[in-house]
Amino acid sequence: MNRYILLLTTCLVLWGTVTLKAQGDSIKSLSLNEAITFALTNSPVLKNSELDFEKAKMKVWETTAIGLPQVNAKYAYSYMLSVPEIIKGFIGGQIPGLDTLPQSVQSSILDKAVEDLRWSSTLDISASQLLFSGAYLVGLQTSRVYKGLSELAITKSKNDITESVTNSYYLSIIAAENSIIIDSILYATKNLLKESEAVLSQGFIDATTVDQISLQVSILEATSQLLNRQKEITKSLLKFQIGMNLHDKIQLTDTLGTIVNDPAFEAILLQNFNVENNVEYRLMSTQEKLMKLNLNYNRSAYLPDMVAFYNHQENFNDKAFTFTPKDMIGVNISIPIFSSGMRYAKVKQASLEYEKAQINKKQVTDGLILSYDEARSNFLTALSQYHSNKFNIEISKRIYETTRIKFLEGMASSMELSQAQSQYLNVQSAYYNGIISLVSAKSKLEKLTK
Repeated sequence: MNRYILLLTTCLVLWGTVTLKAQGDSIKSLSLNEAITFALTNSPVLKNSELDFEKAKMKVWETTAIGLPQVNAKYAYSYMLSVPEIIKGFIGGQIPGLDTLPQSVQSSILDKAVEDLRWSSTLDISASQLLFSGAYLVGLQTSRVYKGLSELAITKSKNDITESVTNSYYLSIIAAENSIIIDSILYATKNLLKESEAVLSQGFIDATTVDQISLQVSILEATSQLLNRQKEITKSLLKFQIGMNLHDKIQLTDTLGTIVNDPAFEAILLQNFNVENNVEYRLMSTQEKLMKLNLNYNRSAYLPDMVAFYNHQENFNDKAFTFTPKDMIGVNISIPIFSSGMRYAKVKQASLEYEKAQINKKQVTDGLILSYDEARSNFLTALSQYHSNKFNIEISKRIYETTRIKFLEGMASSMELSQAQSQYLNVQSAYYNGIISLVSAKSKLEKLTK
């Protein structure tokens, strides 16, 4: 039985180890849209923006509660270690016939009466209701605008995350595809070097030709290592931006062809640009509203404040005397009269800030229109350059393959092969740089239209 238990325990441990290893080695496959969705769910930046929004909602309720009924209670207990003689005299005068009694009896009666007054236990309950306050009304409006500002901050964070994740996703794809092409060229060049070394041993070519090809192999190996490092760095950057554990493995399912050649890729050009829909414009409009409310808040300092109140006091020592009425109701009115120009100065400063906000809003509006025209032009230029580079890379690849075959047949020199290879690599670099520019221009154009 012990052997069976030991065997079962061993199997369970091995199964758990294999399961954990399989989970650790699992690869998460993500398309571009899935990566963006994952980022919008797990991004720390967006989570902080959402927390700020929840905080703003609580701020609205906090401000609203100022104008709602307020009820407070206060309990107090006290004990007099020594009673002033004036109080003893007052108490003695209130006891009829005290002076006719013997002195010892008078002292006993007076001490007992004083002892009842040594302690005090009171409960005060007060209720108040704000009847009118200009500052409260403006503050309530300001808290709601502040809540809207937090909502816009979430929208802006989503737009920024979408743009950064899109660019990083493309960079990672480009690094991976570029690495594949370089490795294929490196593989073919290494085979060419082996064949050339065999031909050199037979004396049909000179050593310079082999050295030239060996130099190409060395350059391609360094480039391949650089691209492999870039591939890992761009993937780590993407995982960081979407909020994924950096130690987890990730596989990108989209390719440059499926994204760039998608007809919807150019649909951004058909969208109409309305500056009022742009989040930056809406942020500036909200800032303008806040400055306007700040002006109204300072103007409200000229208005009176009115508060109604009710107070009830309960004294638990029924033998104690007090001059405070048990129940009291009333209204407090605070009227500003003269501040030596302080209120005027504050209103003037707020008015100037509001005027600045209007100027800034106009400047941002003009800047957004200019940015859209520039981004649209850059996207059209990058799109045209992409199609040109795509054609050029096909031509340069054919030239390189043809020159390589000619070299193997002895119809082209190693220098011609090196030039064809360099031309192919340069065109390939221009092709991928063009894609980066195209994606960046598209992302900026999309961000402006949101």
